[in-house]
Amino acid sequence: SDTVSRVNEVIVNQVIMGNNSKGSILLPDGTKAWLNANSKLIYPEMFSKTSRKVKLEGEAYFEVVHNEKAPFYVETEKMTVNVLGTHFDVKSYSGKEFTQTVLLSGKVEVQLLNTDEKIILKPNQMISKNNRTGIYKLNDVDAKEYTIWINEKLVFTNEKLSTILS
Repeated sequence: SDTVSRVNEVIVNQVIMGNNSKGSILLPDGTKAWLNANSKLIYPEMFSKTSRKVKLEGEAYFEVVHNEKAPFYVETEKMTVNVLGTHFDVKSYSGKEFTQTVLLSGKVEVQLLNTDEKIILKPNQMISKNNRTGIYKLNDVDAKEYTIWINEKLVFTNEKLSTILS
């Protein structure tokens, strides 16, 4: 009976980036994730056959391996992103004013927590949710600008300094 109980055990990994570190990781399905500073990604040693779920605190950029039978979900405190095979960035730092998802290519569906609302993003769109008011906005953006941190470059385009430093 001892072996039976082990079969149902899910081994969970967690990757944590400190203040000044960034890094990338290969997930069990071949999906690549880049983690920004002060970020944590929690994922199972093996994904189930029907869904692939990871939990994120902070910011990560994902290049998800397409698998129609097993959708890829990124769960954060305020929104869940359902992915069908795509490149996108999710930013959800605890205590920050906004939670956001930016789509570079492919298609994602964003479910805002505590609502039934599901929003489908197209490439170069960003959904941004105000964590205090619950109000969200869908904007057209240059998605590449939101992943510049991967290459450790800083580029500011018409942003107020107060916005950049927040």
